[in-house]
Amino acid sequence: MLKNFLSIILTSVLFVAIIGFSAYAAENDAGKYVMETEKHEKYMSGTSALEFEPDSYLTRAETAQIIYNLLTQKPQVSNQFKDIENSEWYFEAVNSLYSAGIVHGKYGDDTYFPDDLISRAELIEMLCYFAPPSNLSTRERISFDDVKPENPMYNYILKAASNGWISGYEDNTFRPENPLTRAEAVCVFNRVLGRIPDAEYISGSSDMRLFVDVDYDMWAHDNIMEATVSHSYEKTDTEKWTDFKPELPGLSAGPHIFNHYLYYIDEESGNFLRDCEIKGYTLNKNGRYTTGDAELDESLHKIITELCTNEANKEENLRKVYDYVRDNFVYQARAHVARGAKGWELEYAVPMMRTHYGNCYSWAAVFMYLARNVGFEAYCQSGAVGAKVEDHGWTEIMFDGEWLIFDPELENANHQRWSFYKLPYDNDFKNYYKY
Repeated sequence: MLKNFLSIILTSVLFVAIIGFSAYAAENDAGKYVMETEKHEKYMSGTSALEFEPDSYLTRAETAQIIYNLLTQKPQVSNQFKDIENSEWYFEAVNSLYSAGIVHGKYGDDTYFPDDLISRAELIEMLCYFAPPSNLSTRERISFDDVKPENPMYNYILKAASNGWISGYEDNTFRPENPLTRAEAVCVFNRVLGRIPDAEYISGSSDMRLFVDVDYDMWAHDNIMEATVSHSYEKTDTEKWTDFKPELPGLSAGPHIFNHYLYYIDEESGNFLRDCEIKGYTLNKNGRYTTGDAELDESLHKIITELCTNEANKEENLRKVYDYVRDNFVYQARAHVARGAKGWELEYAVPMMRTHYGNCYSWAAVFMYLARNVGFEAYCQSGAVGAKVEDHGWTEIMFDGEWLIFDPELENANHQRWSFYKLPYDNDFKNYYKY
């Protein structure tokens, strides 16, 4: 893991932003082209509307496109790499930067190798075009054990380190040939641009962009928001966001499943809901459905991941989790729940998942949570059944305006001789009494 190449995430070295990056570029010998630092428009997108893929590696083509997008003035194409066709999406970006001397061939020739992963050293070389002049003899010299003076990237890496853009690993290595992840890249770009995410504003905005693969507590979350969300700000000794441009996921209202987690799209805003409750779902700060118990959430997610597929439709996945509950637990007597009581589900579901033993209320609670995880508005009932009106618990889900009964415990007890899946309340088979 990194100790500090990306202490940029954890610390607040601000001199790049305070002095003003445009002035730096003007003093650079090749500084005809500068990157936009005043307007904080998004300069990077997700790999889709819903995913950022923070741990995926950045290619040389993608890196050139990011830099090109940030330039206030676009260079004209006067030179072309021979391994890039005119039809490629990155043709203009790569070749204009090549013409301006911002990027070079990978091996010093006229081939760029656009699909190769960008290395840490290669990114620094490109960005040093925009670096302020530095006098390393009067600044603190930052060196790395694996970057020697004979390394052709030596001066670039030292300059970037001196400017506070980067630092190294715990063993004082820089590992210049290592590829760069998308999350690492946005942190470096933000530092070079003097862009400092406003963590308080980002965490307090319910409409902030949500990527399903970037949790709020991920180390690069705020830097990713800084890079992917256009926003206005005030700059004093730091950056304070004042407004931002929401980007909607473009999904229909209601529950949606991504990576075997359930999310919910608000009907009014069209955005992900988070830190709220709706129709039986409790959504956490990452927008994911939670039972409120981390252990249970993990156990349920493991089952959903093993059983459910994107190819199966919603009800097919419901049937899979019903059969799982019916077939994988053993009855054990526990205290009854008062008829008509609410809020007992966690108390019965957690021990059931730990031991695989429980009574009808336990079975009902586990199935209810699994049903919610596959996108159904499910509830538990504590009532009574049969001619003797005996205490009993079950799950109910609405289909086509009608509440239907799901009772995996009774189906198991009857050795599957009768189906208790989608059983109407007005059936001629078993009386169910709600309270």
